[in-house]
Amino acid sequence: MKSLQEKNPVHLVDIQKKNDFLQHHFYNSLETGAYPVKSEQDMSRINKVISNLQVTDKPVVIISPRGTRAAARAYEYLLEQGIAPQRLAILKKGIRGWPAPELLLNTSGQ
Repeated sequence: MKSLQEKNPVHLVDIQKKNDFLQHHFYNSLETGAYPVKSEQDMSRINKVISNLQVTDKPVVIISPRGTRAAARAYEYLLEQGIAPQRLAILKKGIRGWPAPELLLNTSGQ
């Protein structure tokens, strides 16, 4: 994603499960633990970051394991919560497809 490579300011909304997030995530990403974003409980986990997204007009990048269905559900949920579609993007191929995994943070202690 160009914004990430150029280090432009963006909101990184990470929906990975907590343990996966601890093993590999981007610096300054907003952890939600909302994966797989299917239930009301999953979606409510995204709510904890929505206020951060609403106070700026920075782009919002959704980070998921593979950048597929769960990311699309998070995208739709954020649209429903009033985040403008032109601000929203999904990291193509997700965090597992990120070409420079050595740049990801591991805070799991492993």
